[in-house]
Amino acid sequence: MLQYAKPLLTAIVVFILVVLYSRFGPGLPVNVVSTQKTDLFSVSGEGKVTAIPDTAKVMVGATIERPNLKAAQEEANNAINRITAELVKIGIPKEDIKTVNYSINPTYDYTSSPPRSTGFTITINQEIVIKKLELTSQVIDTATSLGGNLVGGLEFTVNPQKKKELETEARKLAIEDAKEKAGQMADAAGISLGKVINIQETPSEFPRPVPLRAVSEGGEGGETQVQPGTSEIVSNITLTFETR
Repeated sequence: MLQYAKPLLTAIVVFILVVLYSRFGPGLPVNVVSTQKTDLFSVSGEGKVTAIPDTAKVMVGATIERPNLKAAQEEANNAINRITAELVKIGIPKEDIKTVNYSINPTYDYTSSPPRSTGFTITINQEIVIKKLELTSQVIDTATSLGGNLVGGLEFTVNPQKKKELETEARKLAIEDAKEKAGQMADAAGISLGKVINIQETPSEFPRPVPLRAVSEGGEGGETQVQPGTSEIVSNITLTFETR
């Protein structure tokens, strides 16, 4: 009899533990995995707005090569100082004239062996921000007449706040264009569009600086003539829809 008592007692204890665990213990973990197939439909739209420039930027500077470093520095500095003083006189605020490069480089005569030192080249570049566009041509002529032999990188743009507003407008137009195209294409294909689940924008660049083009009137000695014209700010938007 005793030989059956121990297994029986063990079975009873196990049964009681199972009952208690199932009633008071944590529930058994259950992982539910559901999959749902969703068809996607993507369409791109474009929005354009015309930007009328209100600001110009131009690079002016002087590069001087002389046998003596001090002489090269003095001549280059004098040219830049003359240019800066005259630009302030014609209405360019001093805070809108910024030195962006000052370099000193030795020069050599490579026809001899070994190469022979011939002196130094000093290069100074200034970025001029012109908020009165009518002064653009005068700024260029002033710089060149006072020793500036580096002029270029002319860029017409709009102030940052206005640019933001134009970008927002272009973006809205691009979204409207994409939605209109999506509706037309969905109707033609016989599908129903659901909600927009993704939106992407391809950034567009405002026109980059272009080399300065000076047009002389009546042959040599004419004044520089530059025109800001207009530019376009473009936004390209891609919308991705669910389909039903």
